[in-house]
Amino acid sequence: MPVSFSKTECGRGIGLTRIYDDKFKSVSAYVFFVTKIDKHNISSNSLISKLLITSNSKIRSRTELNKELMRLYGSSVAVASARAGDYQMIGLCASSLSDKFTIGGEEISGRVVDIMLDCLFSPDIDENGFNEKYFKMRKQDVVDSVKSSVNDKRGYALIQARKEIYKGEPSENSAYGELDEALALDNKLLVQEYKELLKTARVEIFVVGNSDAEKNVKKILSAFDKTERADVPDIVYKAYSPLKSEPVFKEEKIDVNQTKLVMAFKTDYNDIYVNKLMGLLYGAAPFSKLFMNV
Repeated sequence: MPVSFSKTECGRGIGLTRIYDDKFKSVSAYVFFVTKIDKHNISSNSLISKLLITSNSKIRSRTELNKELMRLYGSSVAVASARAGDYQMIGLCASSLSDKFTIGGEEISGRVVDIMLDCLFSPDIDENGFNEKYFKMRKQDVVDSVKSSVNDKRGYALIQARKEIYKGEPSENSAYGELDEALALDNKLLVQEYKELLKTARVEIFVVGNSDAEKNVKKILSAFDKTERADVPDIVYKAYSPLKSEPVFKEEKIDVNQTKLVMAFKTDYNDIYVNKLMGLLYGAAPFSKLFMNV
């Protein structure tokens, strides 16, 4: 079949995007929860997504979860995260071989989606919160990610530049969050935030790959039909950052072998491909003019 692309609104703040092309041998399903970027929820959202893929109420061990996925032709259920304008997108992704290519036509994609939905809607939670062992481990992962961000000097330069470029705007916040927020993460409060995400966050579902992935769409939407949802306001993903009155320069001295330079330009020009080309010409690739001549 030819490439098929469609986007539909399913009501209750849920959007569904289908991208099908039978040249692919695999299928993937993404479920994103979209929330306004806020320094107080970046670390908690990150921790929630990490805990959701670690275990669920049916498979309470990451080891057993991995074993089950390996039995299904090496399928995966992983964290999915992105930024879109002033919004943070966190969720899960289920990927597997298309059922058309399994031995004897064994149906596996639906089973992988079922595991992802168990992780999303039936996590490993008791009266004390998420599984305590995994909570401590994953919390330390988040803390270590924040602390280690300075070790990647290019990434650190981008983080510091973002704080200056978008000062006073949601986008000034690092994707890693702040250390004090990460250290203060509490298990019981995290469960409350998780339940709030299910109820109030905008949901974006993407189903991508071979056309037989269509049979998993009803499975995913049915899971949300059983979930309480509040009225979710529409989201405007494209938000222009106000121009500064004059260019801003900032320098931070660190003991490194190579200087890192970040240049940021603001525009209201709508053609994203022209903007990407400008970025490539200035320095976003090894063949850029700046890279080749400086």
